[in-house]
Amino acid sequence: MKTSKVLGAAWLAFCGFFGLFIFWQLLYAILIKPRPMPGFFLYLGVFICAVYLCGIVASVFLFRGARWARGIVGFAATLTLAVSVGQIIAWPFSWLSCGIGIFALVSLVFLVQSRHEPVA
Repeated sequence: MKTSKVLGAAWLAFCGFFGLFIFWQLLYAILIKPRPMPGFFLYLGVFICAVYLCGIVASVFLFRGARWARGIVGFAATLTLAVSVGQIIAWPFSWLSCGIGIFALVSLVFLVQSRHEPVA
């Protein structure tokens, strides 16, 4: 199986789960417990949710072999790696964050690699 198909399927599942989970949390924070002035973390959550929802669409196209989708999924992988490193610093024994960080780092390495042989 091609690497883009494996990465596309893996990131579709990852972005689908976490994107919809964050979207659900944002709906709860906005509709059920509204605050008079939204804080920084609400805006950060909206940004992360938008990246993951775009990652869902891009991972479908990555599965089909589109080259432009590698950049969007790579950005989602970079964001995921940064968030997981921040969680590892905050909670040193977070094994789930370590696993997610390793998944994002390995995916980022495969996404950045060139797909074509260099010309002699």
